Amino acid sequence: MPYIAYLWTMKQTKPQISHEDLFVAIGLLFTASMFFSKFLTSLSMGLLVLLMFVRIDLRPFHIGWNSNIDGLVRRAYRDKTWCAMSLLFWIPLLSGLWSDDVGDWLRIVRIRLPFLLLPLAFASLDQWPEYAMRRIAMVATGTALLTIPAVLYHFISDKNAVLESLEHGKMLWTPAYHIRYSLLLAYSGLLAFYYGASSSKWRHYWWGAGAIIVIFLHFLAVRSGLFVFYAITGGMLLYEMVKGKHRWKMATGLILLVALPIIGVKTIPSLQQKWKYMRWDLERIARGEINEGSDNKRVLSFRGGLHVFREHPIIGVGAGDLKQKMRDYFIDENLAFELYPHNQYIFTMASTGLIGLFLFLYAVFVPLFHTRAYLFFPSLAIQVIILLSFLVENTLETSLGVAIYLFFTLASLRQWRSVSAAGTS
Repeated sequence: MPYIAYLWTMKQTKPQISHEDLFVAIGLLFTASMFFSKFLTSLSMGLLVLLMFVRIDLRPFHIGWNSNIDGLVRRAYRDKTWCAMSLLFWIPLLSGLWSDDVGDWLRIVRIRLPFLLLPLAFASLDQWPEYAMRRIAMVATGTALLTIPAVLYHFISDKNAVLESLEHGKMLWTPAYHIRYSLLLAYSGLLAFYYGASSSKWRHYWWGAGAIIVIFLHFLAVRSGLFVFYAITGGMLLYEMVKGKHRWKMATGLILLVALPIIGVKTIPSLQQKWKYMRWDLERIARGEINEGSDNKRVLSFRGGLHVFREHPIIGVGAGDLKQKMRDYFIDENLAFELYPHNQYIFTMASTGLIGLFLFLYAVFVPLFHTRAYLFFPSLAIQVIILLSFLVENTLETSLGVAIYLFFTLASLRQWRSVSAAGTS
């Protein structure tokens, strides 16, 4: 695996392997595991949190307790960014005061717990290694490339049946939940292009990996990943063209960007089938028909969430009771569905009301704007990917969604602070 190669290289070349180096190495395991293993994702997150309490240097070897945990907590929560991100834990936690279903409330709080702990783990580091984000990008792209043959094998082994299932709204087999997996692919591809354009080292690898990942993203035919990739790439090309930098190159890039999905639909069977299914589903939504289509159920979940919000607009129904309220709505509408709102903003409005939505928006926008992290592409890209995914998914109500957003946000923010101080990326 890519992170094993990294650890071996570090062992051979670094006279000292510090606590921060170990933290980054575990972060690389975290990055890779998000593509294929819930267990390793949870394990590596736990190890990162453990390093907040225990300081370990490998060369020379030293281990000891962090005796200044209370000082660390005070320092972290004086930082506006870390404090804002912790709100994504406190919002559902406090909604337990008006939630009757304690079991479902505890499940949601458990999923959001990393928003309390992982920012503290990152804040506990005395310094952030300047190489870290580039290595994270290397592992992300490397792992993405390694998972592609497995997806292709499952497709080729029963091609006709898979294509037929795509026409009925099913998805290709993926090593992780298909929507989160597509977001990981999109971010990995964007990182590859960023480092390919901004660095002379491994330039051929970065551009080659980015191209393969983007082509595969079209083959995978998951709209979330394609949407965020096109939105960010198109936005960046337009921005550079308006600034007057390489206008003809940017215009050519935009033309290619428009042509790419058209060519894909004509030439990639899986994308072609997905396009047919999407048109079929949207046509039925336009006619007011109710069916099991993914877009149809998504729209129904929006309506249900907004109905719950209108009944409890100030503080919502509580995170623990939202599932039951949605179930009651569908029963009243004579619909045999049991869905959460497939929109993080509507989910937040229905469960915690306008107050919760205001705090939620504060929590997700402060990391991007407080330190002007939008000037650093890896930070800007992960924020835009997640904010756009919120429109069609309750991204933060799954452990993998939390892991993707939180880890890449924290890593890119720490890198941006290093970039600002030292001028490296």
